[in-house]
Amino acid sequence: MFKSALLLALTASCANLEVPRTNFLADRDALTPSEAHDVTFIPDAVELQVTPGATATRWERVIVDPVVWTTVPDSHPDLDGDDRAELIADFERYLREDFGDRYELVDLAGPATLRVRASLSDANPQWPLSNVLGLLLLVPWDMGGIAGEVELVDASSGERLVAFAAHRDGTPFLIFEAFTRFGQARHGMQKWTSLLLELVEADA
Repeated sequence: MFKSALLLALTASCANLEVPRTNFLADRDALTPSEAHDVTFIPDAVELQVTPGATATRWERVIVDPVVWTTVPDSHPDLDGDDRAELIADFERYLREDFGDRYELVDLAGPATLRVRASLSDANPQWPLSNVLGLLLLVPWDMGGIAGEVELVDASSGERLVAFAAHRDGTPFLIFEAFTRFGQARHGMQKWTSLLLELVEADA
């Protein structure tokens, strides 16, 4: 029974999200699939570009631009304006908190200053009540997900240092995230923020 329930949950967790291709990122074709940054047991995909020498500078400050929403065709029909505003606010908060722990948050470009630009393009809300009922099968089955694009640029020159586009579908292995409407989406955005820091600090 457990194997059948797990298979059902894994199948249900595969939302119809794709890696977004919008006009948010310039030179979008420079991004290529990066299996090394996929996450074990989580249905996701990352397309990535890292400019050679991107980590050579010792960054000291960061500007976090307001996160925007760049809609893609066939986006999830259950999202409304309030949902998008909530997700935008959450992602911007994660970026400001995590980058603010490493660098001084500023509003103006200057030497050794990063700029973070981020866009969300789709999300798949989950329904907590269905996951409570899903516990009768030992695992939740409505997983949710998130899709978006992010880049880090040199705030002074505008040179792109890191860019990625990704989607992150939910998984039954994240139990606690299954019981709020955007728990899995928030987990994905937090992982993207950690990935950005990992990439820009790889050789620091």
